[in-house]
Amino acid sequence: IMAIAKGLGGGVPIGAILATKKVASAMKPGSHGSTFGGNPLVTASANAILDIITEKDFLKNLEYKIDYLSKELDKLMNEFPKFIVEIRGQGFLRGLKLNDPVKLICNGWFMEEPNQWPPSPSINPLFISFHVTNSNGSDKKLINSKFLDYYKKHEPIGCRDLGTKRLFESIGVKAYLSQCLTLTLENKFTERNNKILLVDPFRRNFTKGYREYYTKKIVPKKYLNQVEIIEQRRYNLDASRETRFQDASDLIDRYAKAKMVITSRIHCALPCLALGTPVYFVNSGYTSKASLNDRFEGLIELFNVIGPEHFPHSSNSVIDYARRFLNIYREKEIKPLDINWENPSPNPVDISKIKNKLKETVANFIKE
Repeated sequence: IMAIAKGLGGGVPIGAILATKKVASAMKPGSHGSTFGGNPLVTASANAILDIITEKDFLKNLEYKIDYLSKELDKLMNEFPKFIVEIRGQGFLRGLKLNDPVKLICNGWFMEEPNQWPPSPSINPLFISFHVTNSNGSDKKLINSKFLDYYKKHEPIGCRDLGTKRLFESIGVKAYLSQCLTLTLENKFTERNNKILLVDPFRRNFTKGYREYYTKKIVPKKYLNQVEIIEQRRYNLDASRETRFQDASDLIDRYAKAKMVITSRIHCALPCLALGTPVYFVNSGYTSKASLNDRFEGLIELFNVIGPEHFPHSSNSVIDYARRFLNIYREKEIKPLDINWENPSPNPVDISKIKNKLKETVANFIKE
């Protein structure tokens, strides 16, 4: 007799058994039962799963993916032998047995899946540059009194922005404005080129036609030969870890050598500050005060800012939205930008104190 269950339903609860003819002949109606037996819903699900499993090359591709996972886990174990003691499990059901609690610098946006919180007890975190967003309901799930004891254990929480700081303080957790760890980047180049990088100068909530039309209008014609247009976001999620790190490194190098950068991406603007590259942040399309507090308060003061008044019909009003959607916005030109295109002004704030404080905090955490 072979009992089969969860795998058969692909997550839908179903129970079933396989038996030889000899054994099956001894079973009569009522002599066995199942909590999740063959009702119409679960059997339809099982049929669908079997259709997928029996597709040509399915098992072959599955073996390839399992082999890939095994090799990547082995790489991790070889790279961090002090932390990973053992790799357990088979197939896609794997687990890592860790040594003593691992120190982890927890910076960034938490998280794509806010239900997976808090981190494992095997992790000793330094919460710094923490950003809580309302995306996926993260603000309500993470800023929750049921995690108060956990946050108290690891306070004060270093926050990337003032909005996040207020959220933690609202549940009685000590927090401070750490700003972003990307401000610790160093520029390894001693000379700059003459490139003017336009890195996603308009948010993607603008129509493609609007973005493309006004992107070409930002820089005066005299300097168009210096312009390079870059899209920072990457869509190849299947790229290897090595490929992604190299891609990020190459992008940082381009920012480091540029004469100036114009962007609506805070994740581009912050590294540029650290690298000493003159950066102009396009604060257009962020008309909601809540949205501004959610991401920029405590950071936007560090940038040269290009406001929405420079770009025709860029508000989130119904009329401007309709104009962009219907492509009836070209009667107006961009209001000239106050930029010295020959010799851009330095960034308005000296971030050296912020950079040094971030480095000191991380260094002390590692030494503890």
